[in-house]
Parts: sequence; C-alpha cells; structure tokens
Amino acid sequence: MSQVDDFFNTTPPLKNSAAMKCIYVALADHTSRSADLATIFRNLEGEQLLWVTADGAKLYVSMGMSAGTISELATGSGETVCYPIPDGTSLPMKPIGGREVATGIATYVFYKTLHYMTGATGVTSYLRVYRTVGKGRDSQELKAPY
Repeated sequence: MSQVDDFFNTTPPLKNSAAMKCIYVALADHTSRSADLATIFRNLEGEQLLWVTADGAKLYVSMGMSAGTISELATGSGETVCYPIPDGTSLPMKPIGGREVATGIATYVFYKTLHYMTGATGVTSYLRVYRTVGKGRDSQELKAPY
C-alpha cells in the first residue's frame, strides 16, 4: 500500500467509546508540552494514521521517544527543533520506530510522544488528533487504553 493510499481513506472521526479511542484534544499554549500517544491510544504501534490539526493558532510539533521540550525559535538540527502546522490545517503522520545507532550502541525506539506548543506568549490553540487506519483495516485496531 502506498503512502497516498494510506492517507486517502474515508474513515470518519469516530466517537470515542469505552472500547475504542479515535480522537484526542488538548489546549496548547506557549509552553512546550508532551502527550504520550501510546498511553492515550492503545495499540499505536499498529498501522494507525494520525491527522494532527491546529485549531485556533499556529502550532509547532515534533514526535519523540519520550517527554521533552521543543522551541519554535530553535534552528539547525538540535533536539528542540520542531515543525509548524498553520492554523486551520492538518499534518498527516504515521508513527514509526526503528533501530538507531549512536556512539556504537544500537537502540530500538518508537516515536510515540507528541511535543506541541504555540508560537507566541498569550496565544492558545486546540491541538486536535484524529486517529484512523489505512484502507482494508477496521476500527478493531483503534483500541482504548486498558
């Protein structure tokens, strides 16, 4: 299945239930925050797709292995650089993991933590995350946390 096929699907944002979680919403401000999506959404390691939307102001985001900080002012390729999502737009994401090698030590990681913030003091926005599945899959993969 191609990436275009993955993201071209007609699965609606399903109403959360005790057995299935599809939507997560958080209020974002100019403080760097982290949300562990593997805790919010069970079975994130499956073939789920995420649509992350900025609702109210531009958001800055990045995915990481664990809690940490980002900065909208960071430049270069350091650990705090992040990616902008303009207000009213969505960024499609497919969580990934893999093997990283640093200083000769291989580590298996999964990028499950979403870091987010707005770009200006006093500005708030809603961070809206909509989890869906690729074509040929169903809501059984959108399990709720234990």
